[in-house]
Order: sequence, then C-alpha cells, then structure tokens
Amino acid sequence: VDLRVISATNCNLEQMVQQGKFRRDLFFRLRIISIKVPRLYARGEDILVLARHFLAIHGKRYGKPHLHFSDQAEEL
Repeated sequence: VDLRVISATNCNLEQMVQQGKFRRDLFFRLRIISIKVPRLYARGEDILVLARHFLAIHGKRYGKPHLHFSDQAEEL
C-alpha cells in the first residue's frame, strides 16, 4: 500500500506528545516534512494578494472573470 497523508493542525503536536496527549509514533510518522506557515494576521502584506487570488478564482468559476475590489476596500 502506497499512502501519502497531508495534514494540518493549529495545535502544538510536539508539546502534546510530551504531555502524553498525542501518540509519539504517529507524530514521527506524520512529521517527515514539516512546513510552518505563520498565521495570516502576522502576514498582513499577504492578505490583499490572497484576496485578489481567490476573487479571480471564484469570478472565473461563476462567469464573472473581471471582478475587483474597490480602492477603498483595498486600503482597509
């Protein structure tokens, strides 16, 4: 069986392993590659880029490919 798992959590699994709240063997099997992404509020400059990206995706999906945010909305 060839199985690949992608998982995400907002919990500190290392700390949970130390407290006995998460299985150590499962933690090490899942943690082959670990990518830590800062919370969005810590990456304020990325919010507008991400919002434009998702607006474009959903605009195309619903047949409105030229949606955009107003200048006032972008200043927020």
